[in-house]
Amino acid sequence: MEFISAYILLTENNQEVTKSSLVNLLNSISAQVSEESLNLFLSKIEGKTYSEILASGSELMKSQFSSAPSSADAANTQEAAKAEEEASEPEEESSGVVDFF
Repeated sequence: MEFISAYILLTENNQEVTKSSLVNLLNSISAQVSEESLNLFLSKIEGKTYSEILASGSELMKSQFSSAPSSADAANTQEAAKAEEEASEPEEESSGVVDFF
């Protein structure tokens, strides 16, 4: 996530995105930089434009969130479960006597 954020920050500020510019930016905020992860990131974005990277990220996010239930679905499910639980609980009959002991 740090690499993506640094990439966007550099690109939006019209700075060249290189391995050293990414490392310098991340080091300036004391972020841990894994050489292996950075190389993997750079290999995945190699040859792609900024627009292509954003578009593929947007598609990935859509696919991730479209499979997750919405908060409204979760609330409806919780309400249904609560109503079912209340309906299945037998009502206690009151004998009219209060036992304090």
